[in-house]
Amino acid sequence: MNDYLKRSNKFSEMFKDKTQLLIVDIDNTLIGNQQAVHRFAEVFDKMHSYTGFGIASGRRLDSAVNILREWQTPTPELWITSVGSEINYGPSLLKNKEWELHIKEQWQPEAIQELLKATPGLTQQPAVVQRPYKISFDVMDSVGFNLSELEERFHQHNILANIIYSHGKHVDVLPHRASKGKAIQFISEQLNFPAHKILVAGDSGNDTEMLKTEMAGVVVGNYSQELEDLKKTDGIYFAQKTYADGIIEGLFHYNFIR
Repeated sequence: MNDYLKRSNKFSEMFKDKTQLLIVDIDNTLIGNQQAVHRFAEVFDKMHSYTGFGIASGRRLDSAVNILREWQTPTPELWITSVGSEINYGPSLLKNKEWELHIKEQWQPEAIQELLKATPGLTQQPAVVQRPYKISFDVMDSVGFNLSELEERFHQHNILANIIYSHGKHVDVLPHRASKGKAIQFISEQLNFPAHKILVAGDSGNDTEMLKTEMAGVVVGNYSQELEDLKKTDGIYFAQKTYADGIIEGLFHYNFIR
């Protein structure tokens, strides 16, 4: 059996008994209130036999692992990290190499670096947060920053990329095939999970794409203002409760809890 089939079988085996999938952002969604995390852990313990659990975070993998241990959350089986540019799974954190092969097409990191460095008002984040398929900058003046203008500059230079603006101060540039939403859709196809059996939850701009998919979307009560426009989008539930309590509220809203 070749390596691809071995990896595919391991991945599918993990979720063979699951009938639904819960994927949530980490910062200010899953974590942020310790008592809410405890309540979420109690609720999820009753769901775990039939629900797969994953995270979709802007954090790199090692940072995501460490912060979830610190907050004593349930352990994810699926790790979507670096704003959706990397996918790992299982206790051994195996890399989903098919995803990497899928997103690397037409990726031009050197050209992107040069273009962003020449863009006024942006400063590059430390090397430790840069990833092979994610280039990250900070916005010095959110009032003067115009995402549409930056996208137009990419277009003028014939650079295909996905530009993600979040929290009013971060700009992450990914391959044009990569994002949290696209990563979850890729997983959905690999596992043959129908979209309506997947619930996603988030709080900020880098969650927009996954919230706007056909999956059940939940925005927790402490969301960033950049998600305000999503109230006009059908199929996205804005929870009243904050942090992990908002996730629980969403689970009940979509009848994900038996």
